[in-house]
Amino acid sequence: MQFESRNFSVAGHKIAWGKTLTEVEAILRYEQPLSPYGGWPNLRVKCKDAYGFPATEFEARAPAHSKPVMQVIFELAPPSERCRSIKPNYWAKELQESLGNPDEVSRSRVPWFATPSGSVTYCAAWNIDDVRLTLSVFGGLRENEAGISAAGLFIGWANVIEAAKPFLARNMILEKELEINSHEATDLSIFKLDRKQEPFYSADYHLSNPDIALKNELLRLSQRALYKSRLLETPPIIKDMLNKNEVALWKMDRETKMVVSTHWDSVIIEAPAIHKIEWVNVLPAKGRGGMSLDADDLTLRDVHSSEKLTSVVRHIQKFIGHPIQCKKDFDA
Repeated sequence: MQFESRNFSVAGHKIAWGKTLTEVEAILRYEQPLSPYGGWPNLRVKCKDAYGFPATEFEARAPAHSKPVMQVIFELAPPSERCRSIKPNYWAKELQESLGNPDEVSRSRVPWFATPSGSVTYCAAWNIDDVRLTLSVFGGLRENEAGISAAGLFIGWANVIEAAKPFLARNMILEKELEINSHEATDLSIFKLDRKQEPFYSADYHLSNPDIALKNELLRLSQRALYKSRLLETPPIIKDMLNKNEVALWKMDRETKMVVSTHWDSVIIEAPAIHKIEWVNVLPAKGRGGMSLDADDLTLRDVHSSEKLTSVVRHIQKFIGHPIQCKKDFDA
């Protein structure tokens, strides 16, 4: 197995980390496409080889088509068509010979409530430079669109700060403009919610401290720039007005734009532009419930049936000129 941490190899191409999903789609345009999955934007194609191992498909995932691919996945075929018992050593031995001893190894049995094919019974991970490579062996064979697979090979680019550089630079320009506008903010309203809001960040559960981004400001800002498209730093003059459980609504550009701000993060809403706004009230059941409002890339949370968050919604829907429907559910 020949593995280089600065790129990933597929269909005879060595593709450097940093290429956007759109660029990878262009490189692999002649490969047989498969239906994309949900979640992050992704590209799936049929693939017969993964670093020398028989494979069935390749998948690349990115926060957006215009942003770098951060993870690739190979579905690995079983050793033979007649294979019924899956031995992790078939893949693990060669990986260990090429990459050295794994940094992490875990084994588990198939839970009584789960199907073998839906379970992972062996997992080994290697941290190599800025890349994390993980072998996951299934408890049974999986039938996928591209064929039968027995394991997955996951390769992730862990250098979020490097990946986010152009997007962080863009955010800094937009945040400077937002700061200038904040000094002429009009129609400012502050709402005190019952729950403390949180800054946007992404936990990394591969680390001993998954919440490291809360202590590393550059990492947190890089995550926000990479994983979100419209979320910006709250201007200092607005930030200083807000406690951690407060939300500000204010207008700028002759009241053609509304800004929704927490102590940390802000999003700009323009009327009559169409924005992704989702309002959900989860009533107590087994859990305590809660209310949430997703305004583009900013998420606000409060207690269930919150009149205070409902007031925020009313102000926003008055500005955008159409009602925001509240979805209701129970906290099971």
